[in-house]
Amino acid sequence: MARAANLFVSNLQHRQLGILSPMNFSRQTSGSCGLVKRLSLHNNLEHHQRCVNTLHFNMSGDLLASGSDDRDIVIWDWFKGDRKIAYNSGHIKGVFQVKFMPYNDTTIVTCAADGKVRVGCFHLPSGEGPRSTKCLTQDDGEAIRLCRQPGSDSEFLTCGGDGAVFYADLRDEKVKK
Repeated sequence: MARAANLFVSNLQHRQLGILSPMNFSRQTSGSCGLVKRLSLHNNLEHHQRCVNTLHFNMSGDLLASGSDDRDIVIWDWFKGDRKIAYNSGHIKGVFQVKFMPYNDTTIVTCAADGKVRVGCFHLPSGEGPRSTKCLTQDDGEAIRLCRQPGSDSEFLTCGGDGAVFYADLRDEKVKK
């Protein structure tokens, strides 16, 4: 029983990181009624005051970032149930998506209903969130999704309600539409 649960957690982490395709994840996990029946609550992570819209694991799977309509970003040690860092994202409306940048567990990119895409860097050992976050772009509508460039620690795409797609490279000052 413990082996099946460990396999499920491993598959879930690989799916979140993009290592395991959705089809293979579905075949390996959701087809097991016995496994699904044995699932239980591992931890209750309490912080957000409003709807949680997004969750994202870092590459090693030990940290989880959450974003919410309360505009806070929280970095969790999800296994222990500990809140490592909580900070205001800088958005003026709810956060739709949050992503750790790969190979760098201290940089978070967010997009929100205010149409902005923001980046913040935090210092995990001290538990300090960013003093402020930097606005990278302003969409005419809502900034809805983020997509990291595979293999890059600084490039990503974002899209919004106005139909525009932006390419951002954290090493550059300008975002390209």
